[in-house]
Amino acid sequence: MSDDELRMTVEKELVWDPKVDDQAIVVGVEDGAVTLRGTVGSFRERREAARAAKRVAGVKALHDRLKVRILDTQRRDDADLRGAVLQALGLDSVVPSTINASARDGVVTLKGLGSVQLPAR
Repeated sequence: MSDDELRMTVEKELVWDPKVDDQAIVVGVEDGAVTLRGTVGSFRERREAARAAKRVAGVKALHDRLKVRILDTQRRDDADLRGAVLQALGLDSVVPSTINASARDGVVTLKGLGSVQLPAR
């Protein structure tokens, strides 16, 4: 199974798990090792997301990079924003997986290592 197929299978498993908010989690896969990133609202949700990923055949290792935040309205908005940014970054094959996002009071900060060549305008 290719890394892309494994990523899609793990994403589907997260969608079907009612204890997990799949929209808040970004799945990355490299050589069969799955990385979960994002912000979830409880330690239980973090544990359930990891269990869901491990259930998928072909997962060789799991790196749980999920952050847990008990979410009030503002924190939920920031977590949703962070999730949306991580989803967008994950969909762009040019952006290195070492780039992470944080959100606070509606402001997104990107951090990480890697290089991206932008096309000339």
